[in-house]
This record gives sequence, C-alpha cells and structure tokens, in this order.
Amino acid sequence: MDFRVGFRKIRVLPPPDAGLHTLAKGAEHAEAFAERLRAKLDPALARVYGLRRRLATGAVTLFALWLFVHVMLGPNGMVVYRTKRSEYQRLQK
Repeated sequence: MDFRVGFRKIRVLPPPDAGLHTLAKGAEHAEAFAERLRAKLDPALARVYGLRRRLATGAVTLFALWLFVHVMLGPNGMVVYRTKRSEYQRLQK
C-alpha cells in the first residue's frame, strides 16, 4: 500500500537580480523592434498628421449634416412638428 500524500514540489524562486538581468537583455530587442515599427509607420503617420485638418473638417461636416437631417426628419423633427401644428390649428377652428 502506498500512503504517500501528493504534495506539490516546492518551487525554488530565482534571485531578484535574475529577472532584472533578463529584462535588460530583452530591452535591446524591444528597442530594435520599436525602431523598425516606427520606421514602417512614419510615412503613414506623417500623412495622417498632414491631413488632420481636412479629416477634422470632414468629420464636423458629416456630424452637422447628420444633425440637420435628424432635426428635420426625425421622429420629433420639424416636418412632424409642422404637420401636428397645422392639425392643431385646424382643430381649433
């Protein structure tokens, strides 16, 4: 008969400076990766940055157009308001 109790092995933690050493080794790779990514994205980011005023103007224009259509033709818009107002005036007469 086997009466052993199934305890997990006790893990030996690495010394604190081992993590810093690994982190310092990986920093060079991370910097190189970030530099390559930045080199790839720079032309696109520069173009978007150059077009930012046009993009903002277009966004505001679309928002104003949507707001106008919503106010005029929405469920409680001006078209419905005028219809109900004329019906109210007709009923008053």
